[in-house]
Amino acid sequence: MTSIIQADNLIKTFGNKEVIRNCSLSVKKGEIYGFLGANGAGKTTVLKLICGLLRPTAGTIEVAGIDAVQSREAVLAKIGSIIEVPVFYEHLSAAENLRIHLAYLGLAGKADIEDALERVGLPNTENQKVATFSLGMRQRLGIARAIIHRPEILLLDEPINGLDPAGIREVRELLRSLSRNDGVTIMISSHIISEIEHIADTVGIIANGTMMRETPVSALHAERPNGLEDYLIELMSGGKTYA
Repeated sequence: MTSIIQADNLIKTFGNKEVIRNCSLSVKKGEIYGFLGANGAGKTTVLKLICGLLRPTAGTIEVAGIDAVQSREAVLAKIGSIIEVPVFYEHLSAAENLRIHLAYLGLAGKADIEDALERVGLPNTENQKVATFSLGMRQRLGIARAIIHRPEILLLDEPINGLDPAGIREVRELLRSLSRNDGVTIMISSHIISEIEHIADTVGIIANGTMMRETPVSALHAERPNGLEDYLIELMSGGKTYA
């Protein structure tokens, strides 16, 4: 399977602090890639590097064959994302927020807002002000904004924050549908091992800014049929690095 995101030997420093260290990863086209790491491990920084919100200190990133550092706008056109907490215009409705986003992308009037809201479990909310939305509803609206322009790639940073168990299940099914039926490549970061196990095809584990292991989830289950969670916790804590 062809890699649609390829990052090699990434380094990112802030001042004198190196937060990403020789980090490499490969996300295959059409898969769901689970990016596991403890809080502060570097997951969000890597996602920002991929979508061009940050420039690497060293290393290379290609997205759909495009240099993500040199051609940021071309890469952004292929990506939908939630990075950190989604921010909206509180006094505007859900639909108005989505219209502003589409206008920013140069796609005003070219997407179905009601369909996007329906897909993420927010039917009949297009005229509701975002100020009245719960945390879970805001997460759903963030996903709607990420998918409304039908991107090839979704980068989702902790997208189930604030969702109840039913909401987590609905989002999980939505992401599976986008991957299986629409061919969308999804990279989802989380510190919740069980959720990544449920949804991911491949998992990458990062600790202290370094990739500890990257492998198909099926291979992990075959290797560790009785102790997978403990093994992943060890890697997330900075244990032994595996090829």
